[in-house]
Amino acid sequence: MWFGGFGHPKFAAAAAEAFDAVFLHPFYTPEAVHGAVGRLHEACERIDRDPATLRIIQPVVTAPELDEYETRALCHARAVTYFQIPGYGESLIRANGWPKSLLDDIRNHQQVAGSSVIADFRYHRVQLMKVAELVPDELMQATAAIGSVDECLKHVRALKAAGADEIATYGSTPAQNAKLVAAWREARKGDATATVA
Repeated sequence: MWFGGFGHPKFAAAAAEAFDAVFLHPFYTPEAVHGAVGRLHEACERIDRDPATLRIIQPVVTAPELDEYETRALCHARAVTYFQIPGYGESLIRANGWPKSLLDDIRNHQQVAGSSVIADFRYHRVQLMKVAELVPDELMQATAAIGSVDECLKHVRALKAAGADEIATYGSTPAQNAKLVAAWREARKGDATATVA
């Protein structure tokens, strides 16, 4: 049984008690992943459960070697759909330590302001590109695998180093991720060789 959520204390306690694995939220910085992993491990230890028995999966939006438009559609516009949801957006910015003003700016944009409908129920992500301009590039660079394959690989490694047991690519297609997956496989071979040596 898997449990999806933000990794806050109540989530961590429930996960430790009743689940085999957790699926954290995309758009987490490595620091946010580290914090969630720590809470999950502590929750396991409180009930005498081996933390290693709770698998932690971190999804990451990936845009390896994609043009600026597709990158912004996959990352910035997708993030809008999370930031727009009351409660959801607050949990995401709290985990990452981002300012609440980000949510206010997005939620007050004329395209989504006052709507009780979640943005991606009404719009395809490419229709949210104007709202997406309000999402700072540095936030996406801190939470998504963007840029060259090497830059994306570096981000994936940072999430693993933060404590994620597994990484799930998210948002982009398998074809768009082919080079990144191949690079990850090669990197893993190299890591295994280094460990054996």
